[in-house]
Parts: sequence; structure tokens; C-alpha cells
Amino acid sequence: LETDGGFVRVAGAYNIQRMIEVGATLLIFAENGVWALGGSDTGGFSATNQTITKISEHGTISPQSIVLVDGTVMFWADDAIYHVVANDVGQWSVKELSVNIRTLFQAIDPNDKVVCQGAFDSYEKKVRWLYNTRTDSVDSVTELVFDVVLAAFYPVIIGSTGTTGPTPIAPIQ
Repeated sequence: LETDGGFVRVAGAYNIQRMIEVGATLLIFAENGVWALGGSDTGGFSATNQTITKISEHGTISPQSIVLVDGTVMFWADDAIYHVVANDVGQWSVKELSVNIRTLFQAIDPNDKVVCQGAFDSYEKKVRWLYNTRTDSVDSVTELVFDVVLAAFYPVIIGSTGTTGPTPIAPIQ
């Protein structure tokens, strides 16, 4: 029945990391891909009217890197940064965002990618991902910034404050 609630099985999803509602769609991020859960065009989502579509083979390794950006979503995978967008008719797709900085991204320690944390600054239109925040990391804390208006990346190195000073571990919205 439509009012009974129930369960939704995401066939093939392994280790679901996070779910984000974007409009009438629930995006499901797992280690092995991204799925979109929604309803039909006429009736919307309900217990008896649902569609689930795998939109990417690239999953996330860092649930805190997933950032909602003006009705789209950006996230870190082990090999690149990806952007989930809907076209004019509401079909979701995933494209690589970090093509031009692939060497920089692949040089980041995999352990730092796992604990990466992101936030979107809606006033400046910039996505900020903070990494190298582990206490055993040998590199300086770094912020990778994506300027949405310019469609450009740049790194920000956060200098050491000494052994007694605070170390940033997460971005603040």
C-alpha cells in the first residue's frame, strides 16, 4: 500500500556512505557507485511508485567530501573529483570535475582522501575541501578550493602554527 512505507533495495550497492536529497531525488553514494532514487514524472515518489537508477560506477571513499552545490553534488572518489548534475529533463549524470588537476589529485595520500571534508560557501560560490588533517600526516593541512563561477581549482596551504597551536580539521560553513 502507498501508506505502508517499506524498504528500498539498492541492488549492487556496496557500503553505502551517504544519502542526499536533491529536489525530488534521493542520491545514494556507495563505495562502488552512485544511484538516483525517485518516482515517475507524473506521480512522484511513493511506496508503490519508485525508480532507482545507477548513474555512476565511481563511488565515494569519503562521505564527508560530498557537498551539495546549488542543486548539484560534488564528491571525492579514489581516482578523481566528480560532479553529479541533472539535465533539463531531470536525468542525472556524473562527470569528472578534476580533469585539469588529475596529477595534483592523484598525489594526495589515499588516507587523507578518506578523511577529506568539504563545504560549500554559497556567498563566494566556492567549494572547499580540507585534507591532510590527520595527526600522522606528513604534509601541511591543505584546502582544495573549486571556484564555481570560474570553474577552476586552486590549493591553499595552511601553514603550521607550531607544536602547541591548533590544527584545522574541518571546514566551517
